[in-house]
Amino acid sequence: MPTPAHYRPPDEVCFFILRRAVRFGLATRRDVIDAFGKIGTTKASLAMDNAATHWPATLERTGKAVRPRADPPIPPQASESQLMACLEQGLLTLRDTGFRQSELPVSIVQWTQNAPQKPGVLLTITQTIVHQQGLRIFYVGLRRDEPARWRWLLPTGLERIGDQWRLIAQDLEDIGYPIKVFVLPRIADAEIAWQKLPKDLIRLAADDRVVELPVRLNSELGDEQVTVLSHELGIQDGKVKLPKRGIFEFLRRFSDQPANANAVWPPLFKDE
Repeated sequence: MPTPAHYRPPDEVCFFILRRAVRFGLATRRDVIDAFGKIGTTKASLAMDNAATHWPATLERTGKAVRPRADPPIPPQASESQLMACLEQGLLTLRDTGFRQSELPVSIVQWTQNAPQKPGVLLTITQTIVHQQGLRIFYVGLRRDEPARWRWLLPTGLERIGDQWRLIAQDLEDIGYPIKVFVLPRIADAEIAWQKLPKDLIRLAADDRVVELPVRLNSELGDEQVTVLSHELGIQDGKVKLPKRGIFEFLRRFSDQPANANAVWPPLFKDE
């Protein structure tokens, strides 16, 4: 079939039409206009033609809609992994997922505050990472009898483990300037450190090495429980692949790993 003269490579509107058609069962001009606002009916219709032309094995133009063909191949832009990524990132609009919120109600429960309490602290942290500057933070750790104090760091990046965001930085007050982690909401204050960096400093990357951790599932689990947990935790051949810095948190959540003996833990108790 010859390519129509108005055909253009797919853009975000075409990707939306693909997602909407595959996931909802059809995409209409009304859907396109609702997702993109003042796109206009003509442009919406052309985008629908374009989407059907670009993915002919997946989509077909039928009357006033674009629909999926029977048992179509699903392009990556409309895959389940793309939908899951949107849900995890809180991207819940019609444009992002292909669903109206009234069609697919989603609730996101967050147990903790991720950002520092004082306004301006997060911006200071990100600026020092971007411009590779030294940073001073007033950090409140949870180790037993550990006083809150100012720390001199060279920040290298941010990291999310579970629902917790952390600053990755070299500790400029420790021997060898090792990489350490600092939980963002426990940073009470921050400022750019204008003093010169140590002359013998070797800058380290924020990247974390992935290791294989041997694990053993509880013998009281049934076969179906073992199957779903192996999928959920990514267990293959009795091992889980994890960033090294995430091992302790992983074991604290899913195993009998005790809390750090030096930490004040648990931080709270249920009040009867």
